[in-house]
Amino acid sequence: MLGSSLAKPPSQLSSGKLLDFLNSAGDTGVVLVSLGSFMTSMDQDKIDVLADAISRLPYKVIWRTLPQLEPPTVANNTLIMSWIPQNDVLAHPNVVAFVSNGGGHGAYESTFHAVPSVCIPFFTDHPDIANRLATRGLGVVMNLQTMTSDVLFNAINRVVTEPR
Repeated sequence: MLGSSLAKPPSQLSSGKLLDFLNSAGDTGVVLVSLGSFMTSMDQDKIDVLADAISRLPYKVIWRTLPQLEPPTVANNTLIMSWIPQNDVLAHPNVVAFVSNGGGHGAYESTFHAVPSVCIPFFTDHPDIANRLATRGLGVVMNLQTMTSDVLFNAINRVVTEPR
C-alpha cells in the first residue's frame, strides 16, 4: 500500500522557534494549517476567512503560507512559517487538529499520527481523499466556495472536541 510508505515516524524537531511554540501550547493545543502550494489559487477573501477563523480559536496555530499570501493582520495565537517539517509537527503531542487541502501526503501523515483533519479540497484527488477521511470519522470536509469564517471555526472546534 502506497500510503504506508508515505507516513513515517517523525524526526526529532530541533530546538528553536517552532519547537518552543509547540511546547508552549500546554493543554490548549496547536492547530496546524498547511494548504500546500494550492493556497496560491485561493482568493484573498478566502484567505481572510481562514485568517479570521483561526484568530478566534482558543488554540495556538501554526500556519504554513507563502509570505506574499500572509494576511495583513495575524492574531497573536498564530505562528506564520513559509516551510515546516509537516510530518514531524503532526507527531508532536500538542497538535490537536490539521487544516489541509486533503492531499495524499497530509492525509496519510495526519492519520498515522492520529490528528483529525479539516479538509479544504481544491482539485484533482483532494475531494476524494477528504471524503474518505470524513467517512471514516477522521475529519470533516469544507467547501471552499461556500466556506465562511464561522463554518470553518466550528469545524476546527468540532474535530478537536468530538471523540472520533
